[in-house]
Amino acid sequence: MPHAMRASIVRIGNSQGVRLPRLLLEQAGITSKSVTVTVEDHRIVIAPHQHPRQNWAEALDAVAQGGVDEDDPALDAYPPTQFDQVEWTWY
Repeated sequence: MPHAMRASIVRIGNSQGVRLPRLLLEQAGITSKSVTVTVEDHRIVIAPHQHPRQNWAEALDAVAQGGVDEDDPALDAYPPTQFDQVEWTWY
């Protein structure tokens, strides 16, 4: 069951904000000072910020250890280019 609380909108300089209890942030998995804020369906959604290259190191390690499934449909997501068809040569 989601936790709900009532909060007040407060003035912060020329902006407005909502103070959130630390426990609520921890329950949402927000542990850093950076968050992503979006508006969805007339709701303000605050989520932990995820870096665009998050987990890349682990993924590359898996590839280096043979962890790529050659039948993965994502590998065929892009059609071959002219380079792939004409210039690329397998040795």
